Amino acid sequence: MPDAQANLSTAMRKLEPFPECIVLKASSEVEGPVHRERRRRPRADVHWEVRLLRHAGRTPIEIDSVTDNLSSEGFHCLCDGPFVSGEFLQCVIFVPTHSRKGQPEALGLHCLVQVVRVESLAGSGRCAIGCHIEGYRVIPPELVRGV
Repeated sequence: MPDAQANLSTAMRKLEPFPECIVLKASSEVEGPVHRERRRRPRADVHWEVRLLRHAGRTPIEIDSVTDNLSSEGFHCLCDGPFVSGEFLQCVIFVPTHSRKGQPEALGLHCLVQVVRVESLAGSGRCAIGCHIEGYRVIPPELVRGV
């Protein structure tokens, strides 16, 4: 367990602070081909640690990753390991907080998510997954250290 805490502590130092103001690009500022947006909620380009957990029914895994973006309904991340669209996972998203102590802290969101999209990244053995958040509970900063 000390190794896991050391790894989490190292990862916590790399977390980005919560943006004071999230600015989304106007459609006139977006470059590239025009496509219909399939998401219903605005996304924030934040890179927060996420730990994916699979237990029941399939090979248990625990994978640490970082979000590419997230919204109030889900997130997208890159990770190692095989995933299947439609499967349910548990995860913890580590949300950086402002600490009065000057040390990095995080609030945890323990979520039940459903994998809604899996894209294999050719030649890398990695995949990109899109997850829909079905439900969550908050883990206070003082308890996140034990996760």
